[in-house]
Amino acid sequence: MSGLDGAEVAFGIATYPSFECRHTLLKHKKPLNTLKLNKDSTMLLSGADDGLLLVRNILLGNLEQTISVTFNGPVSATVWTPISPNRPSTTFAFGCADGTMFAYHQTHEDEPYRMTCLVPAHDGRIETLAFDTHHHRIASAGSGCAKVWQLDMEGQNFFPLLSHYANHVAKDISN
Repeated sequence: MSGLDGAEVAFGIATYPSFECRHTLLKHKKPLNTLKLNKDSTMLLSGADDGLLLVRNILLGNLEQTISVTFNGPVSATVWTPISPNRPSTTFAFGCADGTMFAYHQTHEDEPYRMTCLVPAHDGRIETLAFDTHHHRIASAGSGCAKVWQLDMEGQNFFPLLSHYANHVAKDISN
C-alpha cells in the first residue's frame, strides 16, 4: 500500500491507482449541488447553495470566473453545451432553484463568459440538465416536468421544443 505519490495501491488481489490532490477548490461558502467537467477535462463548473457558479481551469488550478445569481437562489444543475468541436468549453448552461435556466458563451479564450440567454424554464428548482451534441438540444427536469430545448448554432439562445408533465419528480435525465 502506498500514499498519495501516484503509486498503485493493492487491496487483496486487485491493484488500484492512487491519486494525488493537486488543487483545493475554495470559494463556495455553502454546500455544492453540481459539478461538471467539460469534454476534455480541463474546465470545471461548480454550483452551490450560495448562488454562485464557478468556472475553473483545473489544469492550472485557476478560478477563471465567478457568476453570482443569488437572486435566483442556489445553482442546482450545470451542463457544458459544446457547439464547436474545436472549442468544447465555449458554452454552458445552468439552472437555479427558482426555475431559471441561463446560457453563457465565450467568444475568445482570453475573454470571460457572457450571459446570452435566460429563460423561466420551470416553476421550481431545476433538478438536472443534459445536452445532446448531435442535435444541440438541452433536456431539463424540474417540478415534475421534463422539457427539451433547442440551442441555436451559436449556443446563445434556447427555444422550447417539448414539455412533458408527470405525476412524479424527475431527478436525473443524463444519458
